[in-house]
Amino acid sequence: MKYQNMINGLPFDEDMVVLEVDIRKLSEYLKNNSVTDFWCADKESRIDGDFKGQKYDGVLNKINNKEAIHMPELYMVDDRVSIMDGRHRLYAFLDSGFDRCDIICNTEDYQKIKEKFGA
Repeated sequence: MKYQNMINGLPFDEDMVVLEVDIRKLSEYLKNNSVTDFWCADKESRIDGDFKGQKYDGVLNKINNKEAIHMPELYMVDDRVSIMDGRHRLYAFLDSGFDRCDIICNTEDYQKIKEKFGA
């Protein structure tokens, strides 16, 4: 199931494109391959200082009210995928039962991200 009310919050940039991804595959990948140590696939591990409960709760509220949500932004670093912006949104989508969402990425990274996580 895909969250339908996604918006691109970035200013227009012709180097950025929208891609629908399988966020379950992305989550599984990030558990072991995150560029940073910020990804916590399960709720129990999201208790440290990097997890911002207010941001997460705000996204859950928007999901429950079917409000527009900005697309997360992914990028590549040394052939590994990372989240530029939107970690708490991805957590909230997963925890709400969604398995797909739109993300934005630059055109240079599009094909690699699509091959790994394209829905």
